[in-house]
Amino acid sequence: MYGMNTAKILIWSLARVLPGHPIKTFTGRVRCRIGQKLVKEASPESIFAERLDLRGFDVKLGKLSGLGYDCLVITAGSHIHIGDRVTMGPRCTLVCNTHHFSVQGSEWVDSPSSKPIVIGDECFIATGATILGGVSIGSRSIVAAGAVVTEDVPPNSFVAGVPATVKRTTTPDRHHSNYKNCEENASSG
Repeated sequence: MYGMNTAKILIWSLARVLPGHPIKTFTGRVRCRIGQKLVKEASPESIFAERLDLRGFDVKLGKLSGLGYDCLVITAGSHIHIGDRVTMGPRCTLVCNTHHFSVQGSEWVDSPSSKPIVIGDECFIATGATILGGVSIGSRSIVAAGAVVTEDVPPNSFVAGVPATVKRTTTPDRHHSNYKNCEENASSG
């Protein structure tokens, strides 16, 4: 008999291709509800965009946070925690597993490991960003499009590049007012 993970994979394989906006269309809302039930923890306001590729369901998704269109999420025996009001653009990648290669004699030896990813509250992860296992992104930080985050990001930071480095600090007041407006609009709708 198939296990629970196999059933979740089959259900998500069907749900991820449901077309439509996650809030404005019926099929999009159905996809979000299925995603909210499959992952470890998600609020009713969590958004699961179309074509999201979930490979592992040990994901905690905070209030008013979303996983973007065509994103890839691989937990690989670890977990991902995404805080409240996190916005993620399309085609982002979150991968918990890593490989450490070494040479022993004349052969390459692969030592795979899996480390958690933690994203703080009120972060913005832009299109095509990659976040690797073992990384924590501080609250109110911005990850630029195409950045590859290999090390921890302090709170209130803007990071860009491959590998991502801190380019400047952000202004928490601006972030707070933008997300407060989003939260007020969501609760009034």
